[in-house]
Amino acid sequence: MMPANTFIGIIDVYRENTLDLSKVKQAGVSAIIHKASEGKNFQDEKYAERKAAALETGFLWGAYHLTSGAPPEQQLENFVAVEDGTNPKVLMALDWEKSN
Repeated sequence: MMPANTFIGIIDVYRENTLDLSKVKQAGVSAIIHKASEGKNFQDEKYAERKAAALETGFLWGAYHLTSGAPPEQQLENFVAVEDGTNPKVLMALDWEKSN
């Protein structure tokens, strides 16, 4: 566990962002939250590789699902197909934005 006064820089990335972990670390970032999925079908193809590299490098890691107007059960199935929640150190989040 980090001391209470430790600064935690966090970045939010997804497949269209470039991600140079050494530059990110040099900039003082210690946590990454990455888009894993969206709606009922989209899965970020860069997620797994980036997650493995970031965890190996010592970053804190989080995954998020961007909601859509699709049925919630289908969206949940899509999200857990990418990030199943079995690692208690991985933050899982929902990005809910109004959609049709």
